[in-house]
Amino acid sequence: MINIIKNYNTDNYHTYTIKTPTGLFLITYENVGDLFFHCIYHGIHEEAPDNITFNITKENYFLYQLFLELYTSIKNNTPYINSIYDYEFKNNILPPYLSNPKNLFHNNIVDWYDDDNPSEYASRLIIEKAKESIKITFTKNTNPNDYTLYTVRIRNSGSRYTPYNITFMNFYQNLEKYPYNYPYHQIHIEEYLYNQKRKKRKTN
Repeated sequence: MINIIKNYNTDNYHTYTIKTPTGLFLITYENVGDLFFHCIYHGIHEEAPDNITFNITKENYFLYQLFLELYTSIKNNTPYINSIYDYEFKNNILPPYLSNPKNLFHNNIVDWYDDDNPSEYASRLIIEKAKESIKITFTKNTNPNDYTLYTVRIRNSGSRYTPYNITFMNFYQNLEKYPYNYPYHQIHIEEYLYNQKRKKRKTN
């Protein structure tokens, strides 16, 4: 089961912990004005694997759909779509932007290198669309002076991928719409069909 837990960090911003059958990762906005995606790893630093992968399935269709929108907006070079900046861009208030800066989208994956480190050391957040899931991979930071391991910083000022940081901020803000305070959420038809397929596979 995929769950989303909402809390507050020390700067009083929302923090979202996503629990999947294969592990946890954290999405947080910090007082420096940037987003951070963290893979939560509890093992020994020296034995940490080169990458850790999670699958966001249609089991939680709300979250699956958010990741799919994030992936699609980067693939289609539409960083402002469905964001607060969409109107300004369509009406030529915002300046033009560079499509796919620094090869952010290649080989059908979104490949974001941590904005805190040079690319040769940086941890990476890789988002890939599969048949019925979104595959999330964190690669390990190899900077010998940085022990954050699987943390990917998305700068809102000075990012190598500007303006696609806005796409991630839009994703973060939309996480607020999930019905956290209710014991049950309204099941989307895709979510229902996915769970029925899983049950059928288990009984065969």
